[in-house]
Formats: sequence, C-alpha cells, structure tokens
Amino acid sequence: MRLLGRILSAALCAGLGALAPTLALAQAGPPLLTDDPGTPGDGHWEINLAWTTERSADLRVNELPLADINFGVGERVQLKFELPWNAIDGRGTTANGFGNALAGVKWRFFDAGEHGWQLSTYPQAEFLMPGLHGSSLAEPGVGYLLPIEIQRDFGSIEAGAEVGRWMRPGADTDSWIAGVAIGREVGEGVEVLGELHDECRVGDGAHELVLNVGARSRLSEHFTLLASLGSDLHKGIDRRNVLISYLALQLTL
Repeated sequence: MRLLGRILSAALCAGLGALAPTLALAQAGPPLLTDDPGTPGDGHWEINLAWTTERSADLRVNELPLADINFGVGERVQLKFELPWNAIDGRGTTANGFGNALAGVKWRFFDAGEHGWQLSTYPQAEFLMPGLHGSSLAEPGVGYLLPIEIQRDFGSIEAGAEVGRWMRPGADTDSWIAGVAIGREVGEGVEVLGELHDECRVGDGAHELVLNVGARSRLSEHFTLLASLGSDLHKGIDRRNVLISYLALQLTL
C-alpha cells in the first residue's frame, strides 16, 4: 500500500498538468477536496453547513460546524467565505475554537457549454479572523492558494481535475496540490463520486495522498445532502489519517 501510494503521488504531482486534457474523466467541489469550475449563478447563494472529521491513531480533529458560504456574481464568478469551529481531541489534550477562515474568488474564464470543456481559476486566502484571537485554534500568518480547475461532461460521466500551489510566506510550508475527480448519476437526483487528491510539500517532497468516495442526494429544490468518506493512502507531511469524512446539508437559493 505504501509503494502504491508513493507511485500515485508522484504521478499526480508530476504529470497531472499534461494528462488532464486527455483524461476521459461528476462535478467536483464539496464533498470532495478537488474543486471544479462551477458557480452558483448570478445572484444565487450556495451555503454548505458541514461536519468534517480527520482521525488518526492518536488524534481526532472535527470541524463542527464548517460554514461554507458562496455567492454568484454574474454567471461565471463566485465569491466564497468559509469559517470552521474546530474541536481537537487526542495526544493528551482537548481544545475548541475557531479555525482559519478561507476567502476566495472563482472565475470561470473558459466555458464551452454544458457538455464542453470548462476552465476556472480560484485564488483563495487562508487567515486568522480579526477579533477571534482569544477563542481561536487558527494558525498564524496568511496562506494563499492559486489553483486551476478543469471539467468536462462526457455523457454518463463527468470528470474534472485541479492543480494549484499553496504559498505560506514565512512558514516554509509551501506545497502543490493536485486532484482528479469522477462521478456519475445513479438515479434521479443522486450522484456518486470518487477522487484522488494529493498535496506535495515543496523542498522535501513529502506527500499526502487521499482516496475519497462520496455522494450527492437532492432532497428538494433547495436542499442537497453531501457526504464522503476517505483515507490517506500515503502520509508523509504529518500524521496518517485513517478516516476522513465530510457530511453537509447544502442550501441553494
């Protein structure tokens, strides 16, 4: 398993940019780690109220709730703001507090239609919310993510990929991210999903490769249930997570 993880990590980080246009690769984004070029539409809201978990042998980190708020400006632009409440249990400690906020702007700069290629960029900034220092578990400093997303509908299958760079000035923890996602509708309003997502730290080449499977189930016109389960196939950045989960209710307005 470790050898397989290293091979997949190397392939994703080194070759995804060249492979993405040729992959016969459903829409990424929550509940997956890999994002997509989709936006809510002009004047529309997409709000995800989520519970995420990362569990290793000796540590459990929950985000409950994770508020992920998105708003469409025009048909190709999305504004994002995300803020979690973190609960950490393990290694002889228990702590609760706000995590790092995440804000960004997605721009779908190429759109060949519903069944054609779509490409976007989604610059984001991760930071400690002002005024929350006294009740925060957020890491100091500001991080910047500069990714590119690509997606296409192949009929019964939709697929996408994302490649980007995390820049964390002063922290010496810059990294590349790369992910491929694939999905398919299996019933009216029900979609199953899968992804491989890798993060490769600059400098020492340490990897975190995640395998995720999930689903989206439309409950009504405005509500969708999102869920995924995954695990680290290879972990060289920090602890190895034996369980990664995401459960959310998505509200669209």
